[in-house]
Amino acid sequence: MSSSRTLYKHQLYCLHGETGNLAEDTGASDTVFVVDPAVIADVTIVVGSEIRLSDGSNTSPTLIIQAIDEEKTTITTTAAVGHIFLAATPTVISRLPHVVHQWTESDGEVKTCPEHPDHSVQEGSCFISEIIEPSEVHIAQSASGLNHPELYSERLKVASGGTGVLDISFDYLVTGKNISGYIEAANEGDRFDFIAAPDTPAGMLTEAAAPGDTVLHVPSSVIDNVHVSMSCKLFEGATVEDLGRIIAEDDAAGTITVKTPTTSAFTTAAVVLISTYGAENCPLPTFQTDFAVGNDQLEGVDVAAGMILRIVYRNSGPSDSSAIMHFHYLT
Repeated sequence: MSSSRTLYKHQLYCLHGETGNLAEDTGASDTVFVVDPAVIADVTIVVGSEIRLSDGSNTSPTLIIQAIDEEKTTITTTAAVGHIFLAATPTVISRLPHVVHQWTESDGEVKTCPEHPDHSVQEGSCFISEIIEPSEVHIAQSASGLNHPELYSERLKVASGGTGVLDISFDYLVTGKNISGYIEAANEGDRFDFIAAPDTPAGMLTEAAAPGDTVLHVPSSVIDNVHVSMSCKLFEGATVEDLGRIIAEDDAAGTITVKTPTTSAFTTAAVVLISTYGAENCPLPTFQTDFAVGNDQLEGVDVAAGMILRIVYRNSGPSDSSAIMHFHYLT
């Protein structure tokens, strides 16, 4: 499937601060504290968020949220709050200024915070950090005319039972040729994936998805940028579910069908993430040798600036493995 649509990833700096107050007193060494429900309800308060506590006299160090308990209205952070904070003072919980992203089909400046329209953003902070062309996501033949050969190489070391990830990207357009590698005899039984543009946001659901759903209602931006066999995930808040491959799409109904049913409920704020596989769960040879993938499919494929080509290496053997990976490309 081809499309003239282009997706633009806008990056903004969100200045949203106060989210609510502390609900119970804390000690200086506490990493778990009780907050008002308004804090938990704030859309910027998620696992990984950076916050601070302040009572006007004392301010905590920067705290990273490790866990949130909505029932107990508690927040767990990776470090102690550093001071005694009293709920009656009051003590305010603030979300630190942070980067936010929004995908659109327009390159016009985004002036409203994607997290919440009432949150302020730094004036003039918006810029386009990534551009996704459908042809690039779909692995189409090159039209760049680039002809200078170059080679990117990296050694990927993976401990026994572990998984290694190598991301390759460039700050400028290149034309991909193929991925090749050299492996040791110790790599016997290991497997690898090769993924182009992993977890690329394609759009949001147009109807909520219930647990057990395999048919997802999506906008035209998703229909135009996906095809059967692509890998699909849903992402909302702290929840990410891998739904396997797309096995059908219906342009008229605005739906895609995935192989793996959802286990969680998703609202229309859920983002559809897509990935294109060049190789999946491929076993490596049982002897020391060279290998290559994509010689035919990748020959002369444009790789946009910032686009990620990912190699995932799973070591299932009894010893550590080492592979030298080569990416052949033109500039």
